[in-house]
Amino acid sequence: MAETKIIQEDAIRSRLLTTLGIQKPQAAAPPSESRSDNSNINPPSLFRLHGRESAFRQSLNDSSEERRRHNRRPSRKPIVKFDCDVLVQPIASHKSFSQRIKNTLWTSTDELKDNAYRNQVEFEAEGWDYRKALEEEDMYIDAETGELVHPFWIEQRGRKEELRT
Repeated sequence: MAETKIIQEDAIRSRLLTTLGIQKPQAAAPPSESRSDNSNINPPSLFRLHGRESAFRQSLNDSSEERRRHNRRPSRKPIVKFDCDVLVQPIASHKSFSQRIKNTLWTSTDELKDNAYRNQVEFEAEGWDYRKALEEEDMYIDAETGELVHPFWIEQRGRKEELRT
């Protein structure tokens, strides 16, 4: 019973990954192959994105031999070096997503404006000082949505109610 449920969940997951273009449809495995419970889950490096089998190596756009020669100065300070050849994991273009997925992944301009306004008002309430920014434990929790609410909005609501009475 539990094994059937796991198989169904794996089929649903596989269908979703195929629909999103993360994974190509898989043919049924021959019965002779022994498979573990996690066999149908591809590691990230093996996911297929629009025809690419896996990640590939590529030189950085701004790397050059001349630049490397000039960076070799004897120094006692700790330095950070970046490898000019990097592992590139291709991702799907925003153009390939359906409108439903786009709405889930990205914020609309109206919502972005609302968030910017809310952030500005809350930052002003904190005296325009990032050191006075409130932490999550200082916020109220909306009983209906479970979202965190800045105390400014609660105090503002209280002031409006006082003015009405």
